[in-house]
Amino acid sequence: MPIVASVQVMDISRTGVLLGAGCAFTPGDRGTLCVDINGRSFKAAIQVQRIAPARAGGHRHELGASFLSSSPEPNLLLGYF
Repeated sequence: MPIVASVQVMDISRTGVLLGAGCAFTPGDRGTLCVDINGRSFKAAIQVQRIAPARAGGHRHELGASFLSSSPEPNLLLGYF
């Protein structure tokens, strides 16, 4: 069953993304990341690689996820940073 979760993009590169999330995920979970970058829509399939629990006093888990596709679109879009 699909889950919609609001996440904070903390860092993004050509190969993956670091996200802050209020709910827990498991390494291996897959999903679609949809964000607006510099006024352009960016959508990519991702897979969670690692999880860091919320820091003391924090409510967000840190998720390291890799992009599942090496299509040129994410690379072209990320080239604008």
